Amino acid sequence: MRAARRWVRLTRAGIAMTPQGRAATTASWTTYAKASRSSIGELGFVVGSGFVCLLVRGQTNLVLDQLPSTYAEATSSTTRVWGTGEIAAQRARRPGFDVEVLAADRVVPVTGLPHQSAPNILADLSAVRLLTFGR
Repeated sequence: MRAARRWVRLTRAGIAMTPQGRAATTASWTTYAKASRSSIGELGFVVGSGFVCLLVRGQTNLVLDQLPSTYAEATSSTTRVWGTGEIAAQRARRPGFDVEVLAADRVVPVTGLPHQSAPNILADLSAVRLLTFGR
């Protein structure tokens, strides 16, 4: 992910910005190095072009146990599971958890704080089929 030119800064309102404080466009997405040096808002990554992000709410381990070992970040309300591949945007709700595959070009905050013992690698999540989770 760090090598991809898909990094932006995010305002509190969720607006993608350049490191210089202008509204971000696909042409102004930048490198991790440039985006991480900015003090505007928080660091964000634009999913798509081979990068996917799953938002998991609820009992995260029920979902993580069904996925290849990949990088994940915990926040106060969700766990963001990062990987490579192409997965259509979708959502699966089951007793105990809710999983959403984010649509391409969606901007996601990046904390850099791994979930529990998440590895520092991105697994290919192309084969993930949410509709079978929890069954």
